[in-house]
Amino acid sequence: ATSIGQPMGGVKLRIKENGNLYCNHPYCFAGYMDEMGNWLYHPEEWHRTGDVAAYSEDGTITVTGRADNSINRSGYLILLADVERLIEKLDYIAQVVVITIKAETIQGRKLVACCILKSNESIVKIEKIRDDCKNILPSYALPDEILLLKEFSLLPSGKIDQQALSNLAEKIYEHDTQNI
Repeated sequence: ATSIGQPMGGVKLRIKENGNLYCNHPYCFAGYMDEMGNWLYHPEEWHRTGDVAAYSEDGTITVTGRADNSINRSGYLILLADVERLIEKLDYIAQVVVITIKAETIQGRKLVACCILKSNESIVKIEKIRDDCKNILPSYALPDEILLLKEFSLLPSGKIDQQALSNLAEKIYEHDTQNI
């Protein structure tokens, strides 16, 4: 989760349903138009950023994920950011990114929780994480695989390189198609 601090002057931020972050500011573009020339978005309206966020105790805003990262498994829509938020509540998890890989299970695409443990938690086993996930997540949202890492690759922007994580997980689990 990355703190974006306080908004700059003239920028208003609002967190709405399911943690979706909206912004409104005078620096925005004129708007979107459809093929018929009808306005789809006006600058005076609140713009959905596609980020999922939460207010920190100090009043700053922390981006916890992307709302457009979702998957349908067993007929349920799963927001990967929701799964990440719940797994991050485990005492020994410092950071988690949940991704999907091409391998299929009976429920759909395979979910992989890429986890970084807190520095004082070097002996936590994957089985413990899996068991604890069973207590906080519905069965259809349980990660099929748990990948423990020391750090995440970052893009030049400072964001987590999701593609690098996906490539790593694909390589590790490419031959494993069983449901766990």
